[in-house]
Amino acid sequence: MYTSFIKLKAVKYRKLRNVYPHLPLHYAYVARQDAFTRAKSFLKLKRRV
Repeated sequence: MYTSFIKLKAVKYRKLRNVYPHLPLHYAYVARQDAFTRAKSFLKLKRRV
């Protein structure tokens, strides 16, 4: 799992652009940001239990 948004961006950006070439850049950014926030929250909650 990627613990840095920058690492996630570097790895997933190209994949998103290949699958959805006409996707506006802002949508790709927001999708990555949302996924990262959800994953980070999940890991944080997992540590509490």
